[in-house]
Formats: sequence, C-alpha cells, structure tokens
Amino acid sequence: MKTIITKKVSDKLEKVNNDDKCYYIYILKCENGILYTGVTTDYRRRFNEHSRVNGSKNGAKFTKSHKPKKIVALWKTSGRSNAQKLETRIKQLSKADKLNLISDNKTFKIYFNDLLDCKLYKIVRKGEYA
Repeated sequence: MKTIITKKVSDKLEKVNNDDKCYYIYILKCENGILYTGVTTDYRRRFNEHSRVNGSKNGAKFTKSHKPKKIVALWKTSGRSNAQKLETRIKQLSKADKLNLISDNKTFKIYFNDLLDCKLYKIVRKGEYA
C-alpha cells in the first residue's frame, strides 16, 4: 500500500492512503467458453490489453491463448485490497457457480457474505452468458 505525504498539519505530517481509488473486478467470457477473472482500475483499457488491441502486449498470458469476447460481469469497489479479496473468492468458485453469479447478482451475498462486507461492492454490469 502506497502512502503519500499531502500537507503539514499542526507541525505534523498528515499521511493519506493513496489506495482509495476505484477498482473493478471483472469476469471475461473467452471464445472457447472459459471464464477469466481479473482486477483493474480501467476495465475498458484492460479488456483492450487482453484482446491485444493495437498490438498491446500487456494482457494476461492466459488471454493470449484464450481470446476474450466480452466482459460478462463487472463490480466496483474502493481499494485494491477489497478488489483482490473478491477476485480471489470468485476464482475459487466452480464454473457453474460463476455462471450463477453472472446471471443473478442475488447470489453474490450467498457466495461471499461470510468473508466479505458485501456493502463494499457494487454491480456495474451483469451480462448474459451465451
């Protein structure tokens, strides 16, 4: 976690957490039906990187051999730590559970309420898995 010094307050340096920006957790549907889960601060840029748009070489090794077709689910939260916790939990789900999560966000609390504060996550996009 990065810490930056912002200003001097009462002869003390106030430290502010630089990890409060918005993070997205996404599930991609790849051309062969495989689902890929990841975290980013800019999901459009990251999808283009995975898709190798404009010759980008920044996509994941996995998506080099499993071409992504579309983002089928997208959540946002503040802080990298929250995002990585959800990403880890999604990756632990079976494909059937991931498909349930994609088609019905009500399952979010069923799958994650035990370890995650579900109020920290907001659904941005829910897609159809076809």
